[in-house]
Amino acid sequence: MLEALRAMFKEELKAELEPIKADIKEIKNKMDSVYDQTADLTEFRTETKQGISDIQRNLNTMELVTSKNWNDIAQLKSIK
Repeated sequence: MLEALRAMFKEELKAELEPIKADIKEIKNKMDSVYDQTADLTEFRTETKQGISDIQRNLNTMELVTSKNWNDIAQLKSIK
């Protein structure tokens, strides 16, 4: 009798745990997706920051070259 109750309880508990296990598995899969997306976004952020930094350096160089060109133009105009 006790063994039969124990077996019934075990089966009922097992049946109750199956949906919980499925939910946990689904949550783990979603967490893996979140980790992957976070890694991709972190990489994108790093690349974007580097790109912006490169653009800023290029703009600074262009400003210096433009300034030098304006000075050269002014000197050439004054020679006339």
